[in-house]
Amino acid sequence: MNLTESAKVSFDTPEGVALEFELAGITRRAFAFCIDFTIITFAIIFVAIFAVFVSIEISTGWFMAAYMLFVFLLRNFYFVFGEINGRGQTWGKKLSGVRVIDLHGRPLSGNALFLRNVTRDMELFLPLIAIFYPEAVVTNAPWWAGFISLFWACGIGIVPLLHPLNQRVGDMIAGTVVVLEPKTELLDDVGSVRASASHKFEFTNEQLDMYGIYELQVLEDVFREGVGDDAMRKIVEKITNKINWTGMSVVDSREFLDEFYVALRKRLEHRMLLGDRQEHKREGRLGDGED
Repeated sequence: MNLTESAKVSFDTPEGVALEFELAGITRRAFAFCIDFTIITFAIIFVAIFAVFVSIEISTGWFMAAYMLFVFLLRNFYFVFGEINGRGQTWGKKLSGVRVIDLHGRPLSGNALFLRNVTRDMELFLPLIAIFYPEAVVTNAPWWAGFISLFWACGIGIVPLLHPLNQRVGDMIAGTVVVLEPKTELLDDVGSVRASASHKFEFTNEQLDMYGIYELQVLEDVFREGVGDDAMRKIVEKITNKINWTGMSVVDSREFLDEFYVALRKRLEHRMLLGDRQEHKREGRLGDGED
């Protein structure tokens, strides 16, 4: 991972592809959080209002326990599930144009996203609750507990401002960073070029099944970044070696990647229609271990 003076982070993916992203600023990240926080707040209020009509026969103690559990799960797992299902983006992040990525270019894992978000309780939510209602956190809390919580929240809030990668504590623990979503104008052009490709290369299902959704997205990032010919050749070498390519020789690396991208995307979409979703590439090389 390298950090440039222009607030960009770059790294090599496991596929050997050099990618560069622009770090998301604090203002944009705060805007994304405000959107997500608003969504969470409306959900909590909606459930509370709805509960008025359905909780008449429910004891107050059981209902409040269930409601507090709902609030805890919502404020934590809203972010986890949103980022897992949205390629590192919650609704707020999508609207503000940012997303979470792994600091070393690896696929985002559920464990990393859980760690970066579960710490938000200690970083923000619990201090905010303690500021306005200390006894909700600690029984018989003294009057000055709110001031300590305020200092805690301010100290935690300063961390991203001082960190060179704008990481908050949860990001540092999980090994993640928030970047600007790359512009996708090129994808439409790339898609139209691929639609009219010459179809010189034919790939079997077994070859295509060696790669998953993450690798397809890496190829999209490659096309967005416009990597050079040398990088293209290295990517083609890795792919042809992994899928045990025995077809016609590759003269034009870009043409090969164009057609491989189209074939891989079509194969993945077909499998997803059948309920078969492959997130990542398979280990090893096609044909290894076969008789």
